[in-house]
Amino acid sequence: MPIHGHTKIELTSQTTGEVETIEKDNIVTNAVSQIFNAFNGMALLREANANGEYGSTSDKSWELLESLYGGILLYDTALGSDPNTLFAPPEANLVGSGVPKVLNNGKGLQRGSFNTTESKTDLENGVVTFVYDFATSQANGTIASVCLTSRYGGFFGESETALPAADGSNTSSYYNSALFGQETIFPNAPGQNDRHLYGRPLYADPEKDEMVFGAISNNKLVLRYATALTTEIDLFNPINTTRVKKTEERDLSDFLQVDHFSYCAVSYDVDADKICVVSTPGADQLKTTGLIRVRTYDRKTLEEKTYAFINPTGVTLAGNVGGTSPGLRNTGRLLGGCLFMAGYTTSPAAKAVPFFKIPLADPSNVTAITTHDLLMPMFQDMHDGRIYFMGSRYTACGTVLNTATNEMHAIEAYYNYEQYPYLAVPVLGQPAVPYMVRYDANSGNNQSTVHQGIRRNYLATINDLDAPVQKTADKTMKITYTLRREES
Repeated sequence: MPIHGHTKIELTSQTTGEVETIEKDNIVTNAVSQIFNAFNGMALLREANANGEYGSTSDKSWELLESLYGGILLYDTALGSDPNTLFAPPEANLVGSGVPKVLNNGKGLQRGSFNTTESKTDLENGVVTFVYDFATSQANGTIASVCLTSRYGGFFGESETALPAADGSNTSSYYNSALFGQETIFPNAPGQNDRHLYGRPLYADPEKDEMVFGAISNNKLVLRYATALTTEIDLFNPINTTRVKKTEERDLSDFLQVDHFSYCAVSYDVDADKICVVSTPGADQLKTTGLIRVRTYDRKTLEEKTYAFINPTGVTLAGNVGGTSPGLRNTGRLLGGCLFMAGYTTSPAAKAVPFFKIPLADPSNVTAITTHDLLMPMFQDMHDGRIYFMGSRYTACGTVLNTATNEMHAIEAYYNYEQYPYLAVPVLGQPAVPYMVRYDANSGNNQSTVHQGIRRNYLATINDLDAPVQKTADKTMKITYTLRREES
């Protein structure tokens, strides 16, 4: 259904009373259409049309348009007019945010408050208006792009200090959505390393109707291409199972430093489109003289390239890059051709540790991440130049690592129920809808499951202003964002 959007920004000086008004139309991105067409159309369209995102037995007070378009994100950089831009690049800094139907009762200075009096949802006449108010202390800085996002996307505001959960920001909806149901898409896949799967899920490919699992076994990288069973019915496929269509193996005998699963790991660098294997010397402490090896494989051709270098950081690093749940490790992971390593500590879940970005092209050009003493004990999601941790039962807030600014910030987006939180698995060509892997804390429990999820801070609309505006501490701001149904 075509939608037309319009933004009105009103900046009011608290000294003179002067009001500066900026108005502009926006573009609607492909984010929401991608959600409903995800992975060969797995969304429950009838359920969504009839009962919204949250189902007939849960919260009925949220219309679908409010849930999928109601949040707001403000950036200091223009984001362009490509409808396939679904996430802001790391060079674009977040300035402000907002969550529909919620006032800001928390500690964040970016999130404004929803104006319930002036906001209006008139579905019968095809008009929805979201109004947000920002106090003099909120969303100060340069605003170049105003974007709508999902209901929960507004909780991704950033801070240099911890942001304890407030106003409904602590929720499992960062991983789950009733739009897809909760069945596992790759059930009972017996295998190696990642509990009861075929290895670690690396990525999913809807065009080939498959997910690729990676494992390291007998000095080999083993890639298993498992069918998703979403494009055809296989009458000879046993229920509650999935099948491997093909297997690729690559020799690692000249690459691995020790024969132990704790000191090697396979992952997928979505920004560089490379399958990656990391090898460390075989001790929990990777000394300043320790050798790091990285081997990358082109996803399409499996052409390989090997990098080897001595720990360039000048400090002792965590050497255990693998283990039973390597996908959640906060060390030995790659994004955009850079290796991220954590400093060694005896209590990584309770103590802030140093992080380093090591470019494979030039490991000597290592950068220490500014952490602001924030915790990031696990990497749950990595894409578009940012790394996310959205909580476990041992932490008090979420965090995001920006690979362009080399800085870590706290975010309100957070969920503290799980010991091992969900891990996002990217879907090729569909960045808004990754799969989510659940690791169970009990190794004797067959609960490693994979199901569809939503990255909640997607850009539903983009409105680049003709010229950036400055929100300062002597101004309040009101943003009115109107969506109208366009008749086809």
